[in-house]
Amino acid sequence: SDEVAFCSALRAAHTFAWSAALSLRRHDLLSPPSVRLILRHAPTGILGRIAAGSALPLLAQFFAETYGGTSSARGSPAHSVLVPLLALHGTHLLVTRHGLSRPDFYPALYALVTPASFHARCRTRFLRLLAQCLRSDRLPLHVAAAFAKRIARCSLAVPPAGMLFCVNMVSNLVQKFPRITALVHQTGGDREGLKDAYDDGMDNPAKIQG
Repeated sequence: SDEVAFCSALRAAHTFAWSAALSLRRHDLLSPPSVRLILRHAPTGILGRIAAGSALPLLAQFFAETYGGTSSARGSPAHSVLVPLLALHGTHLLVTRHGLSRPDFYPALYALVTPASFHARCRTRFLRLLAQCLRSDRLPLHVAAAFAKRIARCSLAVPPAGMLFCVNMVSNLVQKFPRITALVHQTGGDREGLKDAYDDGMDNPAKIQG
């Protein structure tokens, strides 16, 4: 019908326009405020209105370049948590709703788990995304162990509300992955001289030797 044809044409035009806008990032033609504006509108204003296909990988690349970029791409220090958080949220939607694979997603989220994120103005959004991602059935055991270790350490340097969240998250991870219980509780055995090989300065959960 004419209505269906009109909707298809509108979606095609919308997809073309956003593809052109996203491609500007490759040439460093998007200012930090423009990047943040796109990130804010991505979940509802872009993802739900563009056609699947070439636009989705382009959007995924835009997100990855944003959360993996330098601080200059994020604008002021006040956005050092918000910008990668928004990009990770968009990537999470691509992974869960559209089946895109992003091996760098969990390392980028892991790098964001710092005391600074618990003090940021966007901390509620950050904690919500973190809880969602760590409930995923796709979470590998070694990644879950790394997150449990880092979250537990963050609990020592965050506000009381954040500390309660950390304790709850570690508890949920231990219940979901009983094999990581030894990270928070060990019984018996000779633990004298036991050295913790965990590398808190490493931002790749696959290499932290937790």
